[in-house]
Amino acid sequence: MLKQNLDDIKTRKNFYRNLFRRSVKLTLIMGVLGISQAALIFYLYITRPDPDYYSTSGVAAPMQLAAMKTPNFRSDPLLQPDLPDEMSEGKSIPQ
Repeated sequence: MLKQNLDDIKTRKNFYRNLFRRSVKLTLIMGVLGISQAALIFYLYITRPDPDYYSTSGVAAPMQLAAMKTPNFRSDPLLQPDLPDEMSEGKSIPQ
């Protein structure tokens, strides 16, 4: 009986020790995976390509515009004003 109790205590201690070691290993692996995922997301955010911008009048095909790195602070406009077409002349907005 005493031998059986002593073996049970040893087995129980080994179980808790092994469980603790497995949980520490799993926590370390999850930490490494989390850090690597964060590094991957940061890398993809930093190296993303410039966006594509398109302009269209609704009649013609879309025209690709050039992306700027900084805002336009100049007084002259980047795009020329639209030319009036013959359909819009003489039309007024009803009140």
